Amino acid sequence: MIKYIAAALLGLSLFASSATAAERIRFNPGGSLSDFIESYTKAAEAESKFVIDGQCISACTLITAFIEPKNVCTTWRGYLVFHSPYFATPMGPVHAPEATRVLWHMYPPYVQEILKGEGWDGSNGDRQADLIFVPASKVYKSCDNG
Repeated sequence: MIKYIAAALLGLSLFASSATAAERIRFNPGGSLSDFIESYTKAAEAESKFVIDGQCISACTLITAFIEPKNVCTTWRGYLVFHSPYFATPMGPVHAPEATRVLWHMYPPYVQEILKGEGWDGSNGDRQADLIFVPASKVYKSCDNG
């Protein structure tokens, strides 16, 4: 009888742990800032967990602004990839200085310092067209199962 109870409890614990499984970011090219703000706000309220296991690019990097570091870990493959925001137009991308300032001030100070060390200070809306690849391990702890 004890074997059956133990097996049932193990089954319940496996079900509970899969229900709270971390979202794995293998490759996320970014997108609309407002979409990511909405998504990460909901994830923060739910205390969702994330594993950065590839490239988290552009608006995806707002994870640093909304999700507590204790809820994010990274594998050796994890990278945060930054650049300044732009508007897509029929003539091509156009730098968005005001959006750059807003985005910059959303990033936590330790992320701003990393980016300054890479040569970008977006506090004045300065354009950063080149991608800045930052190993996610500079921001987040390593995942145990990485």
